Amino acid sequence: MMRKKMLLIFILFFYSSFSYAWFFNLSTPPKPFVIMIEASGDMANPGRSIDDNFESSITFEIAQALKNELLQHSPTLKIILNRTANQTVAPLQNANFANKLDVDLYMSIHAFAETETKPRIYFYQFSYRDNFMIKDAELSFYPFDKVYVLNQNKTNAWAQQLKQLFENDPAWAIKGVFALPYKPLIGIKASSIGIEIGLKNKSEWRNALATMVNGIMHIVNNR
Repeated sequence: MMRKKMLLIFILFFYSSFSYAWFFNLSTPPKPFVIMIEASGDMANPGRSIDDNFESSITFEIAQALKNELLQHSPTLKIILNRTANQTVAPLQNANFANKLDVDLYMSIHAFAETETKPRIYFYQFSYRDNFMIKDAELSFYPFDKVYVLNQNKTNAWAQQLKQLFENDPAWAIKGVFALPYKPLIGIKASSIGIEIGLKNKSEWRNALATMVNGIMHIVNNR
């Protein structure tokens, strides 16, 4: 009788543990990969003149197209644009927004009027060149402008991967990755990459879209 009771208790315990694990896995799906795309400039700061348009309008077009293409490749991605077409962005608003949402990748998109024969693309990552700093525990305090060190190695790897894909495209002259105090990326905890695209006309960015999408999807699939 005692053995039967013990066996019954074991079966009930095993079944309840299995049911709990099954329910837990169903109720807590994995966190989606979150990408925030910054379209440089805003309503109050239109940026550089390109063709018959301004940088802020062109970068917003790029950000929207990039979001749409990425979601076609992977609908489970969560992609956030830093602003609407007519919005004005306050200082450090992008960094506060990105950190609050705990994004995984931050892309800062910029454009300028190209004067060289071969259009250029510049890649940046934020750095004070203080690689000697040792990352403390996750809950340690970091000044706002030093939080980038938490994901510095990952940022460097991802920026290099994206750069390498563009180097395979003969249409562009690739510059960087430059590690410096790049203002658009200050205060962002997530891995963050800045891209400046040289354009001879306001639509030339479309030639870089496919490579940009492939590069980001490579990062997402191999993270």
